[in-house]
Amino acid sequence: MKEIYLWMLVFTAGIAVVQKRTLHGVILRLLLSTLVVGAYVYYMAPDVALTEAMIGALLTTYVYILILRGVNLLRVGFVNTQLLFEKRPVGYDGIEYVLLKNFCDSYGYKMKIMEFDDKKELFEALKRGEIDVACGDVVDDGIKILETSVFTFKDRTEKGLLNIDMNEKDMIISERKGFYTMKFVNHKEEFEAYIREIKDKGEFDEVIEKYAR
Repeated sequence: MKEIYLWMLVFTAGIAVVQKRTLHGVILRLLLSTLVVGAYVYYMAPDVALTEAMIGALLTTYVYILILRGVNLLRVGFVNTQLLFEKRPVGYDGIEYVLLKNFCDSYGYKMKIMEFDDKKELFEALKRGEIDVACGDVVDDGIKILETSVFTFKDRTEKGLLNIDMNEKDMIISERKGFYTMKFVNHKEEFEAYIREIKDKGEFDEVIEKYAR
């Protein structure tokens, strides 16, 4: 029985170390401390067990949670774009919004949303580090979300199919296949891992089909 308990300690510690999601790591760290308290009690060291319970389990976990509340914030900037990321009277909607919301729920992030008038302001905020991800009418440079036709205008600006105005048709000089994307400066690897995960489950295609089919 003692050997099994010791192996549980080792196993829990190992799982806690390799966790990709910080919140899960904190929870496993709490579980490990609880198991250690039991080990101290078993070896007749109640004073050490009490110290571990108060400091190792409760106080340390509380400090971790306070830190995570400040760090685990995903700042999302967007240009209002139909189907992708749009502001409605009752809240936000669109492919990119749903993907980011589900990502934040899964990884324990709190999402702060900021709206910008145009892409220039959006990208400037991204460069200044005011936001972590740029969404909306963003094509090619970023994590690919939705395939589209990308038009290049005479002033060299590019737009996706969802945002082409009929009056702008005579200004188009070229067309090619491209993607609406989300441009990350932070949390990119985590989001890419999340996208791979939901693609394997078929959940990514379900989101796309709901809005773009």
